[in-house]
Amino acid sequence: MELLLAAEEREASGKQKSIKLRQNGQIPGVLYGEGKPVEHLAVNAHQFSHLALKHGLGKLIKLDIQKGKKTITEQVLIKECQRHPVKGNILHIDFFRVALDHPVNIKVPVHLTGEDKRPRDGAILEIAIHELEINCLPAQIPDRIMVDVSKLMIGAGIHVKDIIVPEEIRITSPADEVVVLASSPTVAVEPTSGGAANEPEVVGVKKAEG
Repeated sequence: MELLLAAEEREASGKQKSIKLRQNGQIPGVLYGEGKPVEHLAVNAHQFSHLALKHGLGKLIKLDIQKGKKTITEQVLIKECQRHPVKGNILHIDFFRVALDHPVNIKVPVHLTGEDKRPRDGAILEIAIHELEINCLPAQIPDRIMVDVSKLMIGAGIHVKDIIVPEEIRITSPADEVVVLASSPTVAVEPTSGGAANEPEVVGVKKAEG
């Protein structure tokens, strides 16, 4: 599915102009890559938020940039989104220009499958890595990397090198890194000091004198 996003060219602006853009429902951004000059853009905040919520931030986007009376189309990836530390709204976007015939490095989220088929051994599944770095052509970027845990035994883990992906995708994260663990559940134990001092005294029974 091709993702479309409209943008418009803007002049390089300072902090106050960026604030004004956001107040008018736009997000400032830049576009760079492929040896071309940096371009300053603005995108509609509502449209971008809808796209990000529905499809995530790791997919190839067809960016239609309005430059005066002309519209220029670029194939881009989102390199970085700067968010407000408290409100969480997007403050700035870095778009990275790509060529469809050149592989790119990108991070893709991990998704577990087969949890319902695991033995009922009480294991707790812990995801150690939530994203994997991959290398592939822009049009072949997957939504997520599927990790099958149906045969994962308690006390064992799945490493990067154990994950099977389509041949057109190459995982570049370190091969020996653990992605998911099946940990044994921990049981809280009441601390005791031991000894006879903790034994209850029976009322009405006099201890024998030595």
